[in-house]
Amino acid sequence: MGLSAAEKQRQYRARRDADPERRAAYLQKHRKKWHDDRKLGKVTIIKDLSEREKRRKRAYWRRAQRQSRERKEVIKDQVTPPQSPEDAPQSEMSRQGTAGRKKARRRESKLYREIQALKEALKKQKRKTDKFRKRCERQHKDTESPRSKTQRLLGSIPVSREVHKTLVFHHALIHNISKTYASTKQKNIRKMITTLVTGKILKKYKLKYELREALAISRKQLTNSDQCILSNKLKYRSLCHRLHNRVLSFMTRDENSRLTAGKSQTITRGKIKKQKRFLNDTMKNLHRRFLFESPDCKISYSLFCRMRPFWVVQPSIADMESCLCKVHENLGFLVEKLHSLRLIGSTDLEEMAESVCCDPNSKDCMYNECPACKNKDFPVACGGDMQASVCFTQWTTKTVVREKNKEGKKEKVPVKMTVKKRSETSLQNLLEIFQQQLTNFKRHLFNIKQQFTYFQELKKSMTDHECLIHVDFSENYACKYSSEIQAVHFASNQHQATLHTGVLYFGGVDERVLLHNQPIKREGPCCHMDPSIPST
Repeated sequence: MGLSAAEKQRQYRARRDADPERRAAYLQKHRKKWHDDRKLGKVTIIKDLSEREKRRKRAYWRRAQRQSRERKEVIKDQVTPPQSPEDAPQSEMSRQGTAGRKKARRRESKLYREIQALKEALKKQKRKTDKFRKRCERQHKDTESPRSKTQRLLGSIPVSREVHKTLVFHHALIHNISKTYASTKQKNIRKMITTLVTGKILKKYKLKYELREALAISRKQLTNSDQCILSNKLKYRSLCHRLHNRVLSFMTRDENSRLTAGKSQTITRGKIKKQKRFLNDTMKNLHRRFLFESPDCKISYSLFCRMRPFWVVQPSIADMESCLCKVHENLGFLVEKLHSLRLIGSTDLEEMAESVCCDPNSKDCMYNECPACKNKDFPVACGGDMQASVCFTQWTTKTVVREKNKEGKKEKVPVKMTVKKRSETSLQNLLEIFQQQLTNFKRHLFNIKQQFTYFQELKKSMTDHECLIHVDFSENYACKYSSEIQAVHFASNQHQATLHTGVLYFGGVDERVLLHNQPIKREGPCCHMDPSIPST
């Protein structure tokens, strides 16, 4: 029968180790391979290991060294027998000495195992004794009332009533929490109690041991509670870091907030100066819109508000909208009036427009060309007198004839003026106006969303050789002389300068880079003034 692979390898190693040159070459090759693996990271030395891995490695070394010494002793005993007297037979003394040493080793090993077993049993018994001792101490403490504990603690020391009441309150609160913790068997309730009573304050004043003694909470449960709090903080920070860029990009879009043009309309936080942006809608509506656009982001309303950029703010009364949309405002007046009459329950214009169409993203539905929803009206509670007179407000444009002096002659010139007019009509007529304006509002809303969507796609798809210029009206400013006569103060002599804000976007830049760094865009006012204005 032939040799096995293991036997062949054993014979090969024996022949190799018998030759000193081959043995030295093998060791040199082995050392070179170890250093190469060390450079590649395949081999890790002990100083790069963790504390637990170091202890495990050193235990393995001690065990291997002990086994090596035992093997060497056995080989030594087999090869070199102990010295024996000359008058005794050599073979007999060798056999007796080997047997005696083996017997002694077996006895020592047996005694060592017994000692280790007794140590482990003593450790378990001591742990059990401490457990029952603690139970007895706690049971003795629980028999005392909070007032008795306070009297025993104070003894004959005179204290104020406030100190006495504070100590009684402390003992009563600890007694109540410990009773609740000991009586409940549900892990969730125990975990909640442990989370409530642990925190930074106890750790700061080094009172965690007193807490464990008072409430009978183990060290393991307190450690797990601290780790749970730390893991929740890490998860929260990780979530904020992942969603920060998406919320920042959403809040700074032009359909959600508008950029201010004033030089002084800036805000500084942490030595970072930013131009203010005013929100175009409420935070609740923006949060609902963000969840609709990003269904994979599970973010609460409170976290969404905390992640709002500091330069995106709600406009104050002095910053209230002066360039509103006429379609939005007129429909808003009607909705507020119908809501005050309790005929409709919602005041959100977008929700109302989406409720009277099949698909808010379909052009046919929003343009009132869909056969399924083109005749659909918004539901209104009709419980009152339809012929009752109601008042409502609308922005209207009317033509007014004014006299103007031209070359010494007075001429009548028609002038268009936009005014806020208060009208009166019947409730039925008001509902018809409301339904008609809601139909027009659907088309208006669809155009706005499509324009902003196309604008965002256009910015993202620009190449390195393309740019996008966005110029919009900002404000009209009245021009004044340093000194003027009284006649210049009246309207026909007034001159205005129109300020436009322009933004230049460059293509070929990743949006993530723009969010982490300063956006690569140039903003600046462009002033267009009537050339007929005299210089001052």
